[in-house]
Amino acid sequence: NGLLQAAWAAAQHTALERFPEQSQGWIDWALTPIKGQKEDTGPFKDEFHEHFDRVLNTGALSEDLRDDLRWMIWNTSWYVANKAKGYNKEAQEALVRAERHLQRAFRGEAQWRGVNLGGGVLL
Repeated sequence: NGLLQAAWAAAQHTALERFPEQSQGWIDWALTPIKGQKEDTGPFKDEFHEHFDRVLNTGALSEDLRDDLRWMIWNTSWYVANKAKGYNKEAQEALVRAERHLQRAFRGEAQWRGVNLGGGVLL
């Protein structure tokens, strides 16, 4: 349940970053090269990390495996949001990062054996 909730929080965060509820306005857009990108923060990002911290506290996953699953889900969410916005280069980069963490989680240092039960995970 924690992983599913984390994935939902990541999806909400990335969607709101790419499609904000309020327009950023042309002034903010024009000043971006001067001020730089705004910091990637928000309540859904905090919630995402809190879910993964709780998963680690259950003892069900090692810290390495938890971190690989965390960043796999995070980067997959960024892939979807960037692709939907038309940021193809950023989407491709996020997909490559997600795949690296997927490989580590399932084939690399942190071996994980689980069964997907239609969105739930049985360890």
